[in-house]
Formats: sequence, structure tokens, C-alpha cells
Amino acid sequence: MAEPLISRDRWVALTFDDGPSAFRPRTLEILRRHAIPAAFFDVGMRAAANSHLVAFQAREGHQVFNHTYHHPNLTKLTPAAVRAEMLDTEAVLREAGARMPFRGMRPPFLDADDTTLARLAEIGYDTVVAVHVITDDSDAATTPEQIRDAVLTRLTPGAILLLHDGNVDTPSGRSVVTALPEIIQGVQDHGYRFGTIGADGTVVPAPPLRPCDEPVPHIVDPVPYLPLVERFRGDPPQDPPDPYVIVESPHS
Repeated sequence: MAEPLISRDRWVALTFDDGPSAFRPRTLEILRRHAIPAAFFDVGMRAAANSHLVAFQAREGHQVFNHTYHHPNLTKLTPAAVRAEMLDTEAVLREAGARMPFRGMRPPFLDADDTTLARLAEIGYDTVVAVHVITDDSDAATTPEQIRDAVLTRLTPGAILLLHDGNVDTPSGRSVVTALPEIIQGVQDHGYRFGTIGADGTVVPAPPLRPCDEPVPHIVDPVPYLPLVERFRGDPPQDPPDPYVIVESPHS
């Protein structure tokens, strides 16, 4: 049977912030199985800890972008600190061989005022990638079904979907990778295709992912986490999957 025609405006993009976490290999396996490209907005300190995984993402055909080094709120930093957060991460990605397709970024907490945007533009980051569909996946108590339904009920043409396969400051992530196959299937059942992010920050059509010949690598070094805002919720308290290490941001 011929594949049904789909209009050019029914494309969405799947994006992940805060990685690479301990859940990133599972995410990559799911995306490979479904031939779905994604855009990863990675944190520099985590990318440095497992740079082999960041390099693999790029070879696999996914986009890799800048999400700062320590995940601070950029609106509270000095110009020098903003510059360091961005350029230090850029250097980590470059050294890993994960060249960004363009100098795109997403600010932590989605917070960037006019002053911050001007500072980013001064160092070449003119493309700040917006978000149209957000879930409560940063809360480890959010179920896979809630994450899936939050995405599927908010789909619109050109939507950029934001997920985390392991937040930098919570033990979440397991529900996301559980929900991801159903999200992919549901998006497609609604008549959408998965594109990528263009240089203007909008969704552009893309072919299905063509995986490389390598196996998906594993996490080999402890994943940095900031002080866990939800670590002491629940009974028993929730910790991230091993291996992990708690670090302090210089801006906290």
C-alpha cells in the first residue's frame, strides 16, 4: 500500500534537554528502532563526563545543541559568566566530535530576557529554540501515561516537543523512556511526521533516521547532577540511577 500523503505543515520536532543522562542510551535505542531523528540540548558538564555518547549521537544522525555548562538561569549571570557557560559547552561538543549544525541553544528553565538574548547574540547564538509542548516530566512522580497524554493532546503543526530523559536536578527520566514509544506512535497516528530544527529555530522536514553501524554505547562515567530538588520526595526517597555524582553549580 502506498504511504499516505502528508502536507508539509504537519511536521513536529522531538527535543530533549539536560542530557546526556543515564537514560540517554535507552532513548537512543528507541529512536533508532523507530528511525526518528531528535535534537539534543545537552549540558556541558554531562557531555564532558560521557563525551563518547555525545559523539555517538551526532554520528547516529541526531542534532546536538548547547544547553549551557552548569544549567544556570542565564538571566542571573554576568556577561562573562554567560559567555563561559556557552563557550565551555561548545568546546566540549567540538572536542567530542559533535559539531552543532548551527549555533543553536535553549536556555535552562526556558528563561531568557532581552538582555540575555543580546548577550547570546554577541557570541553568535542568534537561534534560541522555542518550545510549544511541555510536560511535567521533570517530576519523577509523573507517570508515563501522563507524559504521553500531555504531548498527544497538545500537538499542532510545527510544534517543538520538549522532553527530558533525565533532568539535571531530579531523579526523573524513567517515565520518559517508558512513554517514548507510545509518544512516537501517537504522533504518527495523529498524522504527523518527525522533522528536525532549522537554522531559524523552526521545524523543518527531515528524512527518517539512518542509524550508523555501531551499537548504542553505555554510560561509563558518573552522570553529574545538581542538588536534587526532588530527591527527598516519595517514600523511600528517590535517587537517580547509578552511576551518578552530585555537583554544585558555581552559580548556585
